[in-house]
Amino acid sequence: MPGPDPDARPSDPYSCAWVTLITRSSYLPGAVLLVHTLYKHESKHPMIVQYTSALPQDCIDCLRNLQKLYPLLHTQNVPPVPLPAGLTPISPRFDDTLTKLRVFEPLDEIDPPPEPKLKQTPTQVCFLDADMAIFRNLDDIFTIPRPSSDWIAAHHACICNVDNDPWAPPEWNTDSCPSTPLQHPSALDAPIPSSSADGARPTYQMLNSGVFVCSPSKELWDRIEHFRTHDKRVTKFAFPDQNFLDEFFKDHWVPIGWQYNAFKTHRYWHSSAWRDDEVRALHYIVDKPWESKVKEDGTAGYLGRDGVTHSWWWKEFDEWQKWMDDKGAKDVSDCVNRYVLVDSKLGETNYKK
Repeated sequence: MPGPDPDARPSDPYSCAWVTLITRSSYLPGAVLLVHTLYKHESKHPMIVQYTSALPQDCIDCLRNLQKLYPLLHTQNVPPVPLPAGLTPISPRFDDTLTKLRVFEPLDEIDPPPEPKLKQTPTQVCFLDADMAIFRNLDDIFTIPRPSSDWIAAHHACICNVDNDPWAPPEWNTDSCPSTPLQHPSALDAPIPSSSADGARPTYQMLNSGVFVCSPSKELWDRIEHFRTHDKRVTKFAFPDQNFLDEFFKDHWVPIGWQYNAFKTHRYWHSSAWRDDEVRALHYIVDKPWESKVKEDGTAGYLGRDGVTHSWWWKEFDEWQKWMDDKGAKDVSDCVNRYVLVDSKLGETNYKK
């Protein structure tokens, strides 16, 4: 499978950009640490934090104040993309996720445009979920070849369902999970096919929407909007954005290595592929580390097994707080800390027996 192109020419830093989305205050600590760790590891590309009018004003002010500390940071108020009437996602934290589709719309065609104004409109954009932290530079993700600009690059969804969560469909099991065959070091090259043309099993054609690279365009955005408003399958998407990308980009996405979208659960579910020192972007799926401290016995997060990866987040957060103190940015750290150690129930589901 194609990995980063080692012979790729250095790109104009503003030809590529990162985008994340925040629609609620409970994700502010995650979004802020994502920005901090991205630039701690010296990304040369701008980051646009998109938000909707649902975000409280103190969080918006906090993000704008962050721009004084991170010169490549931009903010943008975007119109929300609503769920279809009557759709109840698998979890309340997915209520706003169709707004992630805005990443396919050219940034300068959304009103208002990013603030401050971008030097140029990026030709490639990588979306990063706001519950991620960066542990190694990942700028080379933009050099991963895609057959054309209407393809995306993403990592496979993990559907092994080791803990037998009752909301998962029956085909979600270890034997069907595309991550099960992965072994280090070949796993870094994403050797599992994603297209039916390459013989991919149906469950191998599912992607995770936490990280994906795309080329925004008006033509692509118009097709996405038509699909969203006319295809009846959209009304059944329990994982709204992820299911949307699965269907819209079916056989039109290339896989990337797990290290670019390292689900925290992979550390123990897929330990044969995982290596701590290979993690680029760590994805804190389900329970969020900023909601509670790691307990004295080392347990945290999902079923108590995420103590190690959650402790990494807290180490980065403590360093960020010290840096804020050194920069005299008390207004920023005070705002973020209002939403730390608050149990927002982000790991809950809407599943009913």
